[in-house]
Amino acid sequence: MGKQRSKTSFSAAHIFVALLLGYVLGHYQSHIRGRNQKSTLVSGSIQQLESVAVRSTSHVDDQGRPITKQQLIDPFVLPRLAGISVATLQHGQTVSSHQHKSMHEFFFILQGRATFRVEKEVKGETKADKQVVQVSRGSFVHCAPHEMHEIIGPSDPNEEPMKMFVVGVTLD
Repeated sequence: MGKQRSKTSFSAAHIFVALLLGYVLGHYQSHIRGRNQKSTLVSGSIQQLESVAVRSTSHVDDQGRPITKQQLIDPFVLPRLAGISVATLQHGQTVSSHQHKSMHEFFFILQGRATFRVEKEVKGETKADKQVVQVSRGSFVHCAPHEMHEIIGPSDPNEEPMKMFVVGVTLD
């Protein structure tokens, strides 16, 4: 019975990822056509995650270990698309608190668990709204520009690494 539930959740994740990719790519493809520009992404692609090389992100944990990712679509092959990847946080890794001035980041948790700390500015007030949320497979997080966010990976050495589908879209 556990296998059937896992299969259903995995199918929902696939549907979500496909819809998000379709929306992002379709939006920018029509944007490109409207501005009469050409994309450097010349054709679509089909990839197996297992065959995509693992590389370091710009984030390094407090022990000097890089957070890794598998880049599915490179940054800016389409205007405003800062990339699409699957990032992995190992036991004890943290993406330190940071913000992006002009980028929305979308995270969809594929496996494992983590903690997101997000600090949102409250309009008209000097304080911020701080949220600390435990996420697991199937969770979705959106961080808007200027929102401080930190991702704390699994703390239990017996837990599986946390993998998340990440999309970045810039405002300019």
